[in-house]
Amino acid sequence: MTEKIYVGDIGTQLRTTLNEDLTGYSLIQYKIQKPSGTIVTKTCSVEDVLNGIVYYNTIDGDLDEVGFYKIQTDINFANGNHNESVTQTFYVEKKFN
Repeated sequence: MTEKIYVGDIGTQLRTTLNEDLTGYSLIQYKIQKPSGTIVTKTCSVEDVLNGIVYYNTIDGDLDEVGFYKIQTDINFANGNHNESVTQTFYVEKKFN
């Protein structure tokens, strides 16, 4: 992730290294909890299958609250296995006006 994230940022890359072989995955998503408690789900792109590097680039409306966000990676495999990563936290700051 970038050094500072601000409310309204678009194109901010949320990136996670899972250190897990993702061979055979069918769907990888981020579950993101906003400071208000609202949970949104975003489909990840896979950068490196063998090392488990995934990312998502934010769009308009993703970072619309000031405060701490929680993010967890949800991995589904074609064979029916399901894994979740540890929860990470990042802070979204108010823009300077």
